[in-house]
Amino acid sequence: MSKISHWTPLVLASMIAFTASIESLGDNKRFLVFFGSLPMLFYFITISLQKLQKENDELRARVDALEGKETAEEMPENRAAVHS
Repeated sequence: MSKISHWTPLVLASMIAFTASIESLGDNKRFLVFFGSLPMLFYFITISLQKLQKENDELRARVDALEGKETAEEMPENRAAVHS
């Protein structure tokens, strides 16, 4: 998965919030708070997705080690013990 895909929701929400802030200069100022909180919401969602992606990568490495595709020394949790 490419690194830019994690930030796509944040960029989209930022563009929506920016557009809403321009549109709310008239009578609809109550929507500014709602749209202003969207980037923060999507930021925390993207952080959670990044953590899940990292966890999935670690689990794939463990499954590969259990299936014999990779030695146990190459597993992430054993690298510190092997190389020190």
